[in-house]
Amino acid sequence: MPALSRRLALAAAGAFAAPVAVVAAPNPDAVLLAACAEHREAFVACRVLDGTSATDAEWAIRQKREDDALTRVQALPALTLAGLQAKAQSVTMFLHLMQEPYDQQDWGEQLAGDVIRDLLRLA
Repeated sequence: MPALSRRLALAAAGAFAAPVAVVAAPNPDAVLLAACAEHREAFVACRVLDGTSATDAEWAIRQKREDDALTRVQALPALTLAGLQAKAQSVTMFLHLMQEPYDQQDWGEQLAGDVIRDLLRLA
């Protein structure tokens, strides 16, 4: 009887091996994207109170939620383009509240804003 070749033996063993589940790698920015989403929601929740008769306590609760989310965003490095864009969007929302009109900003502020807008356009 002919000897079983090594190649044929390996192929036969592979045919009977249990299937291996293919698991997609988790997004390296999953935590950052979640923090950015939380910041967006908290930002909107605060803006909803603008012009209302909300109490100081209501403002404080919503502002703390926004501050906490922004602190998490700030602490997490972006590892992908999507993470960088999400983080840039959080920065844009935050700076929009304090920003002077474009033509009244110094060149550094204008350049930083331009870079963020360019980054967001890549989406």
